[in-house]
Amino acid sequence: MNNETDTIGLLVGSRRKNSFNRQLASLARTMLEEKGQKVEMIEWLDVPFFSQDDEFPTPEAVQKVRDEVMGCNVIWIFSPEYNGQIPGGEKNLLDWLSRGLKPGADKSDTAVYGRKVLLTTAGGRAAGFGVRKNLSLLCKFMGMTVISSEGIALSPESWGSDDVMKTPGVKEMLEGQIDTLLG
Repeated sequence: MNNETDTIGLLVGSRRKNSFNRQLASLARTMLEEKGQKVEMIEWLDVPFFSQDDEFPTPEAVQKVRDEVMGCNVIWIFSPEYNGQIPGGEKNLLDWLSRGLKPGADKSDTAVYGRKVLLTTAGGRAAGFGVRKNLSLLCKFMGMTVISSEGIALSPESWGSDDVMKTPGVKEMLEGQIDTLLG
């Protein structure tokens, strides 16, 4: 992926304004832009709860996110882990993105089908193993190709300061994923 017209979409699964994963996404954005990459932050917090009753016509907030996702060649998801699982709001968004773009559409006619995805998480001692495993399975089921899945176990200094950069190796982990993405 070296084409300057390619766009990388960054999607943060946390609703918290200064979450560790939002901090990672912000750092990744800076690093990618320094390499001349086009980056789009995908904002989704106003997406309603999924209900098949409300699927068509597509709610405006959902259509906006779908359009942003379809404008990206790669989606990079930064996800927290809640009880070893995908956070509810993030899972709801992915449910919307997995649905057909029009009534009766098949699995291949979605906003995400065929897209490449990177998965990253900052978490506890297991470095978000559970959420990365579950996201990997879900993304593959949705027809996406997982090209990288990395997690970082946050240090006590990060937990105590709310600063992801207090954990050693953060930038190097992101650099490794960027190398995989751009390689």
